Amino acid sequence: MNSFRQENPTPSGLPECITTKEVCNWLGIARSTIHNYILHKNFPKPVKLSTRHHVFLRVEIVDWFQRRQIEDNLADEL
Repeated sequence: MNSFRQENPTPSGLPECITTKEVCNWLGIARSTIHNYILHKNFPKPVKLSTRHHVFLRVEIVDWFQRRQIEDNLADEL
């Protein structure tokens, strides 16, 4: 799995940006699934860098993933 380049910390604690492709690879989902998650699953919104280029903040994606795991575990216990 992609480690979101954690081995290269960003200077001054600035948030690390990752591309949609990197998010897809790490989560094992398609671009269309990301767009559906943004619309329906409280997925982090991308940061628009230009009209055609968007990135996500790594920490927001990791936080979303961890929350989702907790929610899934709670649902399994019911």
